[in-house]
Amino acid sequence: MRYIQLFLGCLIVNIGVFILHSAHIGTGGSIGLALSISYWIDIAFPFAYVIVNIPFFILSIKKLGLQFTLSTVLAIAILSILSYITELIMPEISIPTWIGVILGSVIVGCGVILLFLNKSSLGGTSIVSLYLQRKFQWDPGKTLFIFDLFIILTTCYSIGWIGFIYSSLSAFIVSAMVSTFKKRIDEKINVTEVNEESIEENESNEMPVLQQ
Repeated sequence: MRYIQLFLGCLIVNIGVFILHSAHIGTGGSIGLALSISYWIDIAFPFAYVIVNIPFFILSIKKLGLQFTLSTVLAIAILSILSYITELIMPEISIPTWIGVILGSVIVGCGVILLFLNKSSLGGTSIVSLYLQRKFQWDPGKTLFIFDLFIILTTCYSIGWIGFIYSSLSAFIVSAMVSTFKKRIDEKINVTEVNEESIEENESNEMPVLQQ
């Protein structure tokens, strides 16, 4: 069931990314950075998306565990494949910018939340925000927005200042949606932490018995 929800989350995000891409709008995180790179050097979004996420895997393995990292890698792979298929079969369409910002961002936000609730992410700043929540109980929506603004600012060359304003609005919508689910996301992360600590404690308690 978890993997079905993971696939569904990626599918929802893919629809949102397609709408944003059709409106020529960026957004935050590795998705936004990959979109901006695809606009700038005319590279397919799926390839840019995979390349952008590579550096974040090291942090994920060290701080969030192998299981979370593998789940994130799986989500990235699914989204990349879905995006590639979408680019092949979907014709280019033109969407009014304001509709693309609102509709695309809300859809992406729904997909991101579903992935977070299933102990997965789409890499990039999502990994950093979840680590900061797990370590310091920081609001993942607010940290996402701060990181996303910085990423969007660095891509102004490819999207322009008007694009920066629309992309910032997109990042705000996604981060605000994530913030509304902060408590549930925090519960999922804490449950994982408690389970891991319980397993380690049980193993340490059993060791003397095994040695006798």
